[in-house]
Amino acid sequence: MRTLDDRSSACIKGLPVLFYGCSAVVQEEVVQCPENISAVEKITSIPLGWQSHIEDDPHPLVNVAFYSGHPRERASLVPTAEKNSGKTSNARWDFAPGDKLGSWLLCRYFYTNATYIRQLAPTVTHCSVAYKNYPNTYVKDVVSISCD
Repeated sequence: MRTLDDRSSACIKGLPVLFYGCSAVVQEEVVQCPENISAVEKITSIPLGWQSHIEDDPHPLVNVAFYSGHPRERASLVPTAEKNSGKTSNARWDFAPGDKLGSWLLCRYFYTNATYIRQLAPTVTHCSVAYKNYPNTYVKDVVSISCD
């Protein structure tokens, strides 16, 4: 027999509980790209008369992308819906139920090709991203990512 604490724990884990339980538990996956990435870049050829120099500053997060399957397959998804409200904007991606390839998140960083990638849980059906817009530019910062 489950105790009240067992039922509460089951609610938190998203397990069904028949009595004293949670009605319509929706598990939101916590997804947040790391704020920066540090990458070692390599210059492959140096023109005559030049020297190479690589700065070691971290690269800040600049954007995200979602993929059907591993990002190396390049099956990038377009947002299902987008809304721009001047200083902020939001985008939503819906994922195909039962996609055997899985859904992936790719985090892009400023002035580097280095990225972080992560496969989302198979139960995730959509993700929304909130952005902060900058006036008179196409630049926007990722404020939050929520997936469920």
